[in-house]
Amino acid sequence: MVQQLTQRQSDVYTFLRNSHTERGYWPTVREIAAHFGIRSPNGVFCHLQTLEKKGWIRRESNLSRAITITHEPKVSNKAIRFAGTIS
Repeated sequence: MVQQLTQRQSDVYTFLRNSHTERGYWPTVREIAAHFGIRSPNGVFCHLQTLEKKGWIRRESNLSRAITITHEPKVSNKAIRFAGTIS
């Protein structure tokens, strides 16, 4: 079962997902720390562990970019995703 996220956890999750979508690879712990102004890598590890425990991501041990999204948030009925150009 997937648990709800706090605002900060949601922000970290969104950053992970957007970073992977834009660049094609996951951010490192240092990149996450720099983006959120977290001074210690341990702070980032705590966020990642919580996301993993809540069922939103899966990580491989001893690899810097080994993150897998396991849960996508539900899209609102009002949102429509388009691919391509609309004239």
